[in-house]
Amino acid sequence: MSTNLVLGNGSTLVNIDDNLNLKDFYWPFVGEANHLSEKANEIFFFIDGNIVYLNQENFIINTNYFDNSLVSSATAYSEIYKLEITFTDFVLFDKDVFLRRISVENKDEEYREIKIFFKHNYYMREDDSGNTASWYEPAKIMCHYKKNSYLGMGFCSKIHEYTCAAPNDNNNKGAFPDSEGKLQFNPVSTGTTQSCISSVLKIPGKTTQELEYFIVCGQNYNEIADLARFIRKADRKNLEEKTNYFWQNWLNPKTNIQFYEESDKNRLLETLYSRSLLILRTQTDKNGAITAANDSQFVKKGGKDSYSYMWPRDGAHTAMAYIEAGYPELAKNFFLFCEKVITKEGFMHHKYYSDVSKGIGSSWHPWVDKYGNEQLPIQEDETASVLIALNKYYQHYEDRGLITELWNSLIVPALNFLIDYRFLSNNLTDNHPIGFKLAGSMLPKPSYDIWEIHWGVHSYTVSMVYSALKAGAQLAESMKYEHLIESCTKAADGIKDAYKKYFFDEKDGTFINSIYCDPQHTKSRLDKMSDTSIHSLWMYGMFDVDDERIKKTIEKIEKDLWLDTEVGGMARKIDDNYLQIDKSLPGNPWFISTLWMAQYYLKIGEKSKAKKYIDWVINHTDHTGLIAEQAHPHTGFGLSMKPLTWSHSEFVRTINMI
Repeated sequence: MSTNLVLGNGSTLVNIDDNLNLKDFYWPFVGEANHLSEKANEIFFFIDGNIVYLNQENFIINTNYFDNSLVSSATAYSEIYKLEITFTDFVLFDKDVFLRRISVENKDEEYREIKIFFKHNYYMREDDSGNTASWYEPAKIMCHYKKNSYLGMGFCSKIHEYTCAAPNDNNNKGAFPDSEGKLQFNPVSTGTTQSCISSVLKIPGKTTQELEYFIVCGQNYNEIADLARFIRKADRKNLEEKTNYFWQNWLNPKTNIQFYEESDKNRLLETLYSRSLLILRTQTDKNGAITAANDSQFVKKGGKDSYSYMWPRDGAHTAMAYIEAGYPELAKNFFLFCEKVITKEGFMHHKYYSDVSKGIGSSWHPWVDKYGNEQLPIQEDETASVLIALNKYYQHYEDRGLITELWNSLIVPALNFLIDYRFLSNNLTDNHPIGFKLAGSMLPKPSYDIWEIHWGVHSYTVSMVYSALKAGAQLAESMKYEHLIESCTKAADGIKDAYKKYFFDEKDGTFINSIYCDPQHTKSRLDKMSDTSIHSLWMYGMFDVDDERIKKTIEKIEKDLWLDTEVGGMARKIDDNYLQIDKSLPGNPWFISTLWMAQYYLKIGEKSKAKKYIDWVINHTDHTGLIAEQAHPHTGFGLSMKPLTWSHSEFVRTINMI
């Protein structure tokens, strides 16, 4: 089930699906751990002797957020059951508490008793073994725990019934009511566990009753008990108002946009800009990790991994969006996180856990190729991106203290790595087999491309390394390190000269994408297939956007990668088989690729052409403002992860160019 709403505070992150069930619950870090990694929690009712699930078959469900806030509102209406249910959901901004305020309106003339059930399907710490579900009588809450991860669920009013069970208990129904709508009061279950709690709403005809449900997080019984007491004693309406005010006050909204002739479309841009900033904040951990996406749909369908990691590249692009939008502290925390994980050699690994103590995330990048040649399992652009973002931060905020703090631990090691990790020697034995073509060229040595697929030398990577070295020269100038200014400048200039020599296709008048080499042979292969990541050549200053070679290159990728379907949108590259829907197309449309085209036209002052691409993004963004990684090429519905952090950061950066 697709993610519909995202709520969070930097340590607790909650995804709510189209049926208003809690689909993912991350704590104590954004992205780690997802205690609902296998199955969503469920809400259902006992109405007139029948179990009725809260879903789109039984109810008309509408969802949205409060304006400029991370408080959500939803309604579920049923003509059949004569009910209208309103949900107001939020995570407290300063405590690890999820609160769901529910209002049930009886549309019937007659008095009715409605039982509402909350079923919990937690795999604590993403594992179904060694779990405990237990009714914790001292706090009157249902508790699921494993090791030092405790979740407590309860009502602010009196609970009606509860039970705990294994999934195969109760005639394989697990924690589920009997035919009369009663729970069995089983107080504990271990191993793979479920639990269910219920409340009874006694509602006269044409009136409304309210119920408040909460989830509290802690490291032991005492912590969750304290939070449960806090919630029950608090003015919950006031907590809602405070949370709403906090996020509205946090926002730096973009107002008075004059991009379209229609004022309502300009207001929509402003709304989506603010929503993107709020979504970015939910994906950013309090300790600085900016996660790529937090959506367990792959895992729930049988997959074995997710996007819940900090990719330095994705994080750096989001840090740049934060910098431009006026959130220096969030960017600063990201750089401090990078300082903790960079290797002593000066490069960033593929990806990291948001809990910095856990180290490197899973990776499909090996230390040797299939012929046994040693290689670094990296995308070099990830190291470069951090330096580019850090220099952007300094140019905006002149925070010399941070640059001084990171100088010897992050900046100098990373710059030295970028300077040294190049084809410096003409001696073929000093080079990877690809060096038979590029030996002594001064280009960066091979690494994996932006899309994490191909090992080689890539336009995107080359341009990012060039830009990072230019950024390094600027940072070195601010620190009065003359020798480093010279080293960075010389290396950057050498890279650009070599790039023009090896990557320019004289016949077509365009730049090519990559150079690969089969290590069994000495012959290199030129990849001339269109790839939207080549926008980086102008985007990060390696070439002027008005350069005729850039113009022809962008014209080529626009022609090759705009999808000739009713949906449209830009594929990221030719022959993209990742989640491919239609093999007759170059790939599915990607939001970041489409936004890069919009940025190009905004940069060269062709506003009318930029509108085509911005319109596409607006038209394929969810009604709640969530932007996915990709869209279905024939239906336009979001595909893959949603929300994707990078999609939202590129939207913010695009609107900042208007």
